[in-house]
Amino acid sequence: MKIIIVFLLISFFGNAQENNIWYFGVHTGLDFNNGTPDVLDDSQLNALEGSASISDENGALLFYTDGITVWNKNHNVMENGFGLLGGSSSIQSSLIVPQPGNQSIYYIFTTATAGGTDGFRYSTVDMSANNGMGTIINKNILLQTPTTEAVNATRHENGQDVWVVAHNYGSNLFSSYLVTPNGVNESPVISAAGFVVNGLGHCTLKVAPDGSKLAFAIQEMQNGTQLFDFNTSTGNVSNPIPLIGGNDYGLEFSPSGKILYTSNLKFLYQYDLESNDIGSSGIEIFSINPFEIGGDIATLQIAPDHKIYVARHSRYRLSIINNPDMVGLGCDFQDNGIALGVNGASTFGLPNSVLSTIFKIKASSNSICTGQETTFSINTNQFETLLWEFGDGTTSNEPAPTHIFHTSNSYQVKLTIYNQGTTRIVEETIEVFPVPEPTQPSDLLLCEERDGFKATFNLAIQTPMVLGTQNRDDFDVTYHTSSQLAESGTENLAADFINTENPQIIYVRLENKATGCYAITSFKLIVQAKPLIDMPDNYTFCEGSEIEILAPEGFETYLWSTGETNRTITISQQGQYTLSVSQINQGMLCENSKTITVHESGSPIISQIKISEWTTNQNTITVMATGIGNYEYSIDGVYYQDVPVFNGLPSGIYTVYVKDKNNCGSVTEEVTILMYPKFFTPNGDGFNDKWSIGYSWKVPDMAVHIFDRYGKLIISLMGNSPGWDGTYNGSHLPATDYWFLIDRAEKKQYRGHFSLLR
Repeated sequence: MKIIIVFLLISFFGNAQENNIWYFGVHTGLDFNNGTPDVLDDSQLNALEGSASISDENGALLFYTDGITVWNKNHNVMENGFGLLGGSSSIQSSLIVPQPGNQSIYYIFTTATAGGTDGFRYSTVDMSANNGMGTIINKNILLQTPTTEAVNATRHENGQDVWVVAHNYGSNLFSSYLVTPNGVNESPVISAAGFVVNGLGHCTLKVAPDGSKLAFAIQEMQNGTQLFDFNTSTGNVSNPIPLIGGNDYGLEFSPSGKILYTSNLKFLYQYDLESNDIGSSGIEIFSINPFEIGGDIATLQIAPDHKIYVARHSRYRLSIINNPDMVGLGCDFQDNGIALGVNGASTFGLPNSVLSTIFKIKASSNSICTGQETTFSINTNQFETLLWEFGDGTTSNEPAPTHIFHTSNSYQVKLTIYNQGTTRIVEETIEVFPVPEPTQPSDLLLCEERDGFKATFNLAIQTPMVLGTQNRDDFDVTYHTSSQLAESGTENLAADFINTENPQIIYVRLENKATGCYAITSFKLIVQAKPLIDMPDNYTFCEGSEIEILAPEGFETYLWSTGETNRTITISQQGQYTLSVSQINQGMLCENSKTITVHESGSPIISQIKISEWTTNQNTITVMATGIGNYEYSIDGVYYQDVPVFNGLPSGIYTVYVKDKNNCGSVTEEVTILMYPKFFTPNGDGFNDKWSIGYSWKVPDMAVHIFDRYGKLIISLMGNSPGWDGTYNGSHLPATDYWFLIDRAEKKQYRGHFSLLR
C-alpha cells in the first residue's frame, strides 16, 4: 500500500505503541501492551536517574539505554552499544527518537551530568543490522556544550519531522534541533526565553502532547519552573510564565495538555493551564511523610494508558495519577500504585519519551485490492467524532470502517478528527490494485497407484493453466487443501502430492508478488480404480501334463510375463507368472498386474508306515509318503485328513489311503494292528478254547513262543497257527498265568502274559 501524508493540523496525544515498554530504576520495567501494565524483571539497567526505551509500532521492545550503555531486545549489550556520553546522574540522560519515514534508524540523544563538558550529543542506531539486534553506526556526535540535563521532543507541525529541544548551560537559550527523513539538522533554532541556568544545571524539560506548550524546571532555583509557548512550525520557545512552587524535579502534562504536574521530591503539585492566573493556580496533590526515609517524589511520566506514573526513590512501588485530566483531588493520586516485584526498585527516573505522535491511517492489509474488504483505522483513541472520505464518493463515521474499492486506481483517503474543539486532518494516497484473474484448471485424473484410491499428483503442471496469459515471474502460485489455508496463504503443498481423499478439492492461490493481491480457484484430484484381476493366486497341474489358465474377460489388453498377449495361456512348468492388463475407466487407460503361482503335483508313494500297537483301543498308525504333490490321508477311504497320523485305534486290519489333493494320483496299503487276549478257557465248549494273537493270520511269518511261569517253553506257534489249546504233550496244563514272546521281522520283540482259566 502506497501512503503519502499530505498535511496535518493540530497535534495531540495518541496511543503510541513505541512507548509501550519501559525500563528504568533498578532492573525493573513495565509492559503496557495489554492495556494495564505488567511488571518486567528482565532488565539489565541500573539507573539512578534518566533512561529511555523504545518499541516498534506493534509494541515489541527494540532497545533501551541509561545514556551510557544500550541493551537490545534480548537484554544483551547492543553491538557498539557502550561508551555513550550521557550522564549517569542526569535527570533526562537520554531520549530515543525514530528517524521519520524510516523504521530502521533511531537517534539516541544524551545529556551530560550537571552541565558537564560532554554536553548534548546523539548516536545513531541501525536496527536492520546485526540480524535485527541493531548496531550503533555513529556515536557521540556533539551538538552543543555545555548544556543542562534537560531534553524532550515533539512533532513538527507537518506531523512527520521531530523537534528535539535542549537548554544551554550558563544562559537562557533553548536549542531546537529538527530531525527529518534526512537525519538530524545540527544547526538548531535558538530561542532566548526565561531564566538563566547556573548552579548545577539539574533541569527537566517536557513538551505538551499537542506541542503547543513547554515546561522547564531548574531544580536549584526556588520558583524556577516556567511554562512557555512552543511553535511546532518554527521550533521557537517564547512567553515564559513563572510557576509559584519550589525547586521542581519532575514535570508532566496531562493527556489533554490542559494540566501540568510538578514534583520537588517532597511535594506533588497540579497547575490548571486554563486558569486566568496559571502561575498561582498550583495546588498540593500529595506530600510525603517528613519522617519517611526515602520515597522522594521524582520523575513524572505519562504512559500509554493515559495515566501519569510517579517515580519514588528507594521504594519498590510507583505512585500513579489515575485521572490526570481532572482538576483537584479528583485526579486520584494513588500512593501505592503498582508493585515492582521482588527484584526491582524505583529510583529517581522513568523513561524519557516523545509524547506526540504521527497520526497514520492504517489499513488491515498491506495490499488493498479490488473487491476485497479493507478495514481502516487511526492510531489514536483521542477523538469525539471522525469523518472518513474514501475518495470514491463514500464516507463513514465509524472508528474503524470496512470499505470495498471496486476499481483499481489511486484514491485520496481523508480522515477528519474532531476532539475538544480542535480539528485534525489526515490524508493518505493509497493505491488499489487489481485482483489477479486465475483460469480454473481442469481436474487431474490418475489411476490408482496404491490401495485406498491413492496416487501421487504433480500439482505444478496446473500452474501454466492457472496463469493463462499472465507473466509467471510476476506471480506466486500455491496449492492448499482448504479454502481457509488458501486465503491465509499458509501450509503450501509440495509439487508432488498424494491425495488424502477421493475425489479431493485442491485450492489454488494466485498472488501478485508486487501488490500482494490474490485470487482463489480450485480443481479436483480424481483417482480412477485400477483394473480388478479376479482370478486365483495358485494353480496346479499333474506331473507329465499341462494346464490352461484363462484370465478374466473385459480388459483392453493382456500381457503375460511369457510374452503372450492372449487371454489364455498354457503352462507345463511350475513357477510364477505375471499378467498385466489395461482397462479404460472414464476416459483413463488404467493398468494393473497380478502374479500367480503354478504348482506341479504328482501321485504319492508310501515310503513307510509306523504302527504303535498292543493296546485295546489306543493304537496309532503313522503314514510316511513322498512325492511332489500336496497329500491327504484316510483309513476308511471316505474321510481324509491333512495329518498323516491316526490315533485311538483298536486292533484290526486297516487300509491306509494317500491321495493327491489335486487328483494327481493315490495309493493304498493294508496295515494290521495286533492285540492278544488276556485269557482263554479251554473247556471244550467251543468258545474261547484256544489262545492266539488277534489277526495274526495276516502276519504268517510271526513266531509266538509261550512259557510257563518258570520260563519253560511250552509251545512255539507261527502267525497263521490256529492257536494253543492249553495242553503240553497231550496233558492239560493248570489254570495260571503264562508268558509269551513274539518275534517279527524288522520289529522289536514283544513280551506279555495271559491267563489260562478252567
